[in-house]
Amino acid sequence: MRVCIEWMRHSTMKDKRLRSKAAYVSTGRLPPDEQVKALVDEAHARFRTNDEGENASYYPALARVPRHLFGICVSGVNGAVYAAGDADYVFTIMSVAKPFTFALVCHAIGTDEVRAKIGLNATGLPFNSIMAVELHPQRLTNPMVNPGAIATVSLAPGETAEAKWRFIHEGLSRFAGRPLALNSEIYASASASNHRNQALSRLMYDYGRLYFDPVETTDVYTRQSSLDRLPEAVGRITALDYANAWAEGLTQLFLSFGVAMLIGAIAVYLVMSRRSLASRDLAGPDAGAPKLSRSTSSASNSLNHPESSP
Repeated sequence: MRVCIEWMRHSTMKDKRLRSKAAYVSTGRLPPDEQVKALVDEAHARFRTNDEGENASYYPALARVPRHLFGICVSGVNGAVYAAGDADYVFTIMSVAKPFTFALVCHAIGTDEVRAKIGLNATGLPFNSIMAVELHPQRLTNPMVNPGAIATVSLAPGETAEAKWRFIHEGLSRFAGRPLALNSEIYASASASNHRNQALSRLMYDYGRLYFDPVETTDVYTRQSSLDRLPEAVGRITALDYANAWAEGLTQLFLSFGVAMLIGAIAVYLVMSRRSLASRDLAGPDAGAPKLSRSTSSASNSLNHPESSP
């Protein structure tokens, strides 16, 4: 995380210096190899014995994943990879899919339409909160929490669920640089127990904030979350692919490095906070939600918050 933060700070300063010049695509640079490797090893050694929290248990198959697994990977835009721990273990990507599906849909239908239909509301509530939908006057959230992420999937191009799935699966595989496999065990487990996501889909569909059949949308969303990926690849797609996409002509999703850097940071955040979110989830679906009085709730409904990740 420290490497990521330092890299972002350096790139942001560079962005400010060059903003008045002609259009450019900044790739950013990591510190020297030995420094990055030392920081990755230090972070792994520091946190590998941390046994706080619990595995995510909302899908039974996730609870069965060995809880001692812990890997770190940082990738540079030059292709260098710095890994420590269980970086060669295949994990399902779960919520790490959210920023990439969001990028694919923005590229397909335009950011203005996505913003109008999904929202940029920093909910301040758990990632799967139903209250977050109910509290917003337009029933909007943001693409990094489950209601907004499910709605994003519903906006994927295609007249059928299979067409939407093909668009998302092929797009995520392009980001990764190789075909992504569906983890059948996780997919089956999630499909049998994702009652909350099904409820969110039906609620938003009733409010006109889901743009495809709620049952089929939830299934496509569950499939994207059940794709297998190595930690090395997560590091790669949040750094190398964004930087090289323009040069290689693979995609023109990002017109400025600032957008790519933001989505990369969101993906890192989702990976690093997974255990924390799972621990909070044990206390209840809306644990940690602010206690709103009637007057506070009314005031919240009148606000349209700027973009922020929960």
